[in-house]
Amino acid sequence: MTNRIDIIAPATISLLGSVVVAPLSLPLSVVDPSGGVISVTIIAGNAGSWLTASSAGGATVSSAGSTLSISGGLAQVNAALASLQDSGTGLDTLHVIASDPALLSAVSDIAVFGVPAAGAAFVAPPTRLSLASYLVSPISGLVLANPAATALAAAGQGTSQFMAITLSAASGILLLPGLTALGGISASGVGTGQIILNFTADQLAAVNALLAGLQWAGPLGLSGLAYAARDVAGPLGSAVTSGNITLDIIGAQGPATTISNGVDKVILGVTTLGVGGTLVVSQNVSDIGGIDGAGAVMINPEATLQVPYNQLSLGGTSYDFGQLGAGALSEAGTLMIAQGASVTGLVSLGGGALLDFTGTLQAGASITTNYRPALTLAAGAVLTGSGDVQAGNFSEAGLISGTGEILVGGGDTIVIAAGEITGTTLDVAAGGVLALGPIDPLYGVFSATPLTVDSSVVLNFLNDSGAATFSGGYADTLAQTGGVIVITSPAVFSGTIMNFAPGDRLIFPGLSGLTLLNVTATHFVVAGTDALGVTQSFTINASYPLGTLPFVGMDAQGDGEVSLRDANARIFINGLSASSAVLIAQPGVAQPVPGFDVLLRSWSGQPISLTLAVSHGVLAEAGGTAVAQMTLVAASPTALNADLAALIYTANTGVVADTLTISSNSALLPGLSISVPVVMNNAGGTVTGYFGDAGQISLFTDNIMTPTQGQAAPGEVVVTGA
Repeated sequence: MTNRIDIIAPATISLLGSVVVAPLSLPLSVVDPSGGVISVTIIAGNAGSWLTASSAGGATVSSAGSTLSISGGLAQVNAALASLQDSGTGLDTLHVIASDPALLSAVSDIAVFGVPAAGAAFVAPPTRLSLASYLVSPISGLVLANPAATALAAAGQGTSQFMAITLSAASGILLLPGLTALGGISASGVGTGQIILNFTADQLAAVNALLAGLQWAGPLGLSGLAYAARDVAGPLGSAVTSGNITLDIIGAQGPATTISNGVDKVILGVTTLGVGGTLVVSQNVSDIGGIDGAGAVMINPEATLQVPYNQLSLGGTSYDFGQLGAGALSEAGTLMIAQGASVTGLVSLGGGALLDFTGTLQAGASITTNYRPALTLAAGAVLTGSGDVQAGNFSEAGLISGTGEILVGGGDTIVIAAGEITGTTLDVAAGGVLALGPIDPLYGVFSATPLTVDSSVVLNFLNDSGAATFSGGYADTLAQTGGVIVITSPAVFSGTIMNFAPGDRLIFPGLSGLTLLNVTATHFVVAGTDALGVTQSFTINASYPLGTLPFVGMDAQGDGEVSLRDANARIFINGLSASSAVLIAQPGVAQPVPGFDVLLRSWSGQPISLTLAVSHGVLAEAGGTAVAQMTLVAASPTALNADLAALIYTANTGVVADTLTISSNSALLPGLSISVPVVMNNAGGTVTGYFGDAGQISLFTDNIMTPTQGQAAPGEVVVTGA
C-alpha cells in the first residue's frame, strides 16, 4: 500500500460567477489509502474571495471568507470538494493543503479564472438614424458587449458558448461588406431584409468588426431596424437582449444604378433585360427595383441573387448554380436551379416554361393565410427535378394550381408540401417517386393543414421502360420497377390516377393493416389505421389493365403499398405469375426464391397446403433439413407466405438446369400444378431482384422477405391478418 496522501486537481478552474463552468479534466479530490479523518484547507490568494462548500455529504465545513476548512472521511471530504464555489472574479490562485492522522500531507496550487456573470448587451445603440433612399448607407453604432463571453474566450473556453445576432429591416436590404467565407462566422440573409449571424464567444470581436460595416439600401419612407442578440447554448445559458432603431429614409429615387461594395453589389432601380440579354451574377447581388423583360440570369457558384421586394421576370435560359431569392418569380423560358431557391411570393411558370430544380424550391414563403396562391403552372409549363417543392412556410400552407405539369423523372424523388393542388397533372416516370405531403414533417410544418388533392388533378404513371430496381426504403420484395406515388395522409385525395399498371405502386406511410374495399374496374378504397388508432380511408379513382387487380403488399420500410397483379393467377414468383416465371440460380449456392407467395380470392379459415419439389437440387426452410420435396401446411395465407419467404433453394453442383414443381390438392388450391424452369448462372452474376449474386445473397442476407397480405376481387371486402 502506498504510504502517502495526494491531491488530485486540474491546473486551472474557470468559474461563471461562483460556479465551475470549465470542464474539469480531473475532479478536485483527495486520495489517501491510510484512511481516517482527513483535513483539507483551501486558501484563496485574493483576500476578497469568498470560498464555500456543501456539508451535505457529511463533512465538517468551516468558511472564513478567503479560507475554507473541510474535515471528515475520504468520501465526505471529496463530496464537499466537488461542491466548491468561489465568489471571486478575475485571476486568483487557490492554495490547497491536505493532511491525515498519519501526519502525511500534500500541497497543490490551482489557478482560478473568475468569469463575471453579466450577459450580452448592446453598448449605447442609437435610437434613430437618417438614411438616404436608394443609396447604400451605413448603420453605425451597433456594438455588442458580453463580459461573460469575453472572459470565457480569454480563459480558452470561447468555443463552448454559441451565440447569434438577428438584424431585421422593415424595408430595404442589409449588407455586410466585411463578411468572408474564411472568417468562420455563419451568416444567412445578406442582401435581404434579415441577416442572422451565428458564432461562438471567441469570435465576438470579429462580429463587432462586421457590425461596424453594416449597411442598408432601400426605398423612401419610414422604416426601422430590429436587432437581437442571444446566448444560444453553452455555459452562459440562453439570455436574450434586443432593441429597435427608427430609420428615417429621406431623398428621392434617382436613376437606376449599380453600386459595388466589396463582395456585395446592389442594383438600385428597375433592371430590364431584353431578349437575349443575360445578367451574370458572380458575387452577392441584391436588386431593389426588380428585374423584368425577356432575358436571363446566370448565377455562378458561391454567388447570390436576391430580389427581396420585387418580381424577377425571366424569359431566356437561366442557370442558378448559387443561391436565388425573390419577392416573386415569373418564368417564361427555362430556369435550371442547382441548389434550391426561395421566393417569398408567387412563382408563376408561363406556357412552355421549364423549371428544373435540385434541393428545395420554396414558393409563397411569406404567405400569412392558408391556400394563398404560391405556385402556378400555365398550360405547357413543366416543373421537374429532384427535391422538395414547398408551397407556403412553417405555419401556412399554400396553393399549387394551373394546368401545367409536375414531372418526376426516373431515379428522381419530388416531395410536395402544400395546402392544396388543383388542376395540375402530376407525371411519374418508371423509377420515379412522387410524395404527396412531407414524409417526415417538422412539428407544425404543413401538418396543421394537410394536403388536399383536388378532383381536377391527374396523377399519371408514364409506364416507360428501362428503370432500375428500387433500392432503399421504397424497394420491395417483388423488385417492381414502375413509378411510385407516396400518399402521406392527405385531408382529401380526389385526383384521378391514369395508366396504373403492374410495377407501379401507391404507398401509404403511417397506415397499418392496409385493406382494399369496394374494388371496381374504375376505383377502389384503401383503408388502414393511423398512429392514433383511427381508421382512415381513401377512394382511389384509377383504371387498370384488364386481367389485373390491386393487391396489398409492403415496401422495405414496412409501409403498406398497393400495386397490380394478374387477376387469374394464384401463385407468384418475383411479381409474376408462377406459370410464366423463371428462376436464376448458381449451382451449389443456397439462395431464396424471390417474391414467392400465394394470393387467394377468398379464405374461410381452413389450413392451406402446398407441395414443392425440385429435380436437381434441394429445398429447405430456415434452419431446416434440406430435401428434394417438401409439403408446407399453414393455418392461413399470411402464415404460408411467411414460410415461402423463408424458403431456400440450392441447385446441385454441376447441373445446367432444374425445375421447381408447385402442386396442391387442398380445398383452396385444387388441382394446382405449375412447373417453374430454373436456369443456372454458372458464370456468376446477380440474382433477379437483388444487387448481388446468389452467393452474396446467401452470405450477407437473412433470406427473410416480407409476405404480401392479401388481394381483393371486385365487390369483395378483404380483411388482412391470419
